[in-house]
Amino acid sequence: DDDSSSSIVTNDIRASGRLIKGNTLTVTPNLPFSSLSQFGSAFLNHFVGSSSNSPLLKRLTFIDTPGVLSGQKQRINRTYDFGQVAKWF
Repeated sequence: DDDSSSSIVTNDIRASGRLIKGNTLTVTPNLPFSSLSQFGSAFLNHFVGSSSNSPLLKRLTFIDTPGVLSGQKQRINRTYDFGQVAKWF
């Protein structure tokens, strides 16, 4: 979905190549996403991840966030606080 945030993480979570839902990412101990649960299911339903067996991902996590919507669309079309989520990342 065009309004989703995505992450690519190390495959330590044994889900290589599969899509991982936001709730799972926030409760996986070796990932840095636990505090994203503060944004609730409205955000977590738009947060997904994938894992890859790359040595680089042991030190780095890639995040792709949706763009800023113009005017009222920013508040009306998003059911979570995009500004606070973007600030967290």
